[in-house]
Amino acid sequence: MTGRIFETADDLAALQDLLDRSMAAAGPHLRTIITPDRRVDAATLSARLDGMRLLALATVTADGRPMVGPVDGIFYRGSFHFGTAPDAVRSRHLRERPQVSATHLPGEEFAVTVHGSAVPVDVSSTDSGFRRCLLDVYVPATAPSGSSSSTRGPCTCASKRPGCSRSGRAIPTPETEYVFLETRPAAMRCGPHPRRGPDVG
Repeated sequence: MTGRIFETADDLAALQDLLDRSMAAAGPHLRTIITPDRRVDAATLSARLDGMRLLALATVTADGRPMVGPVDGIFYRGSFHFGTAPDAVRSRHLRERPQVSATHLPGEEFAVTVHGSAVPVDVSSTDSGFRRCLLDVYVPATAPSGSSSSTRGPCTCASKRPGCSRSGRAIPTPETEYVFLETRPAAMRCGPHPRRGPDVG
């Protein structure tokens, strides 16, 4: 493990229980892919998900159609958090239907999928641990002395930290217009992504 872990001992215990229950309920096909020797424990998973992790997030339309789009994911205290604009279509979906599914898929060798509900997170308090996590991820560690740690606008991070590498992109710090939500997972599975499709012929 090389990343930071924001989870407490109780968080890790709850996350491990969720991972165990999710795999116990998995179908036979998934169990042939995520075999016991390929499973990742809660502490290893938390460390591996340090920083910003791109998610493909699915919300639900009024007529029951899934809509998938990319969001910045922050894994904090055992669940993914993400931000979105209050006037985004995604935000309207979530206000009316909070059910979500999301997958982090950095490559064929690893995937994390969650199913659950999204709930708003208050980041207005300066005592918020998640607020501090956001600023740590998105605000350059190399910012000049005396500069604001909550500057709005395009990221010009010289260190190219995770989440700060896209030119011209506004960084979603707590002072921007973003709404932040936490995924409350009912199921979470992680392990290798299959490198091949089903056998044919």
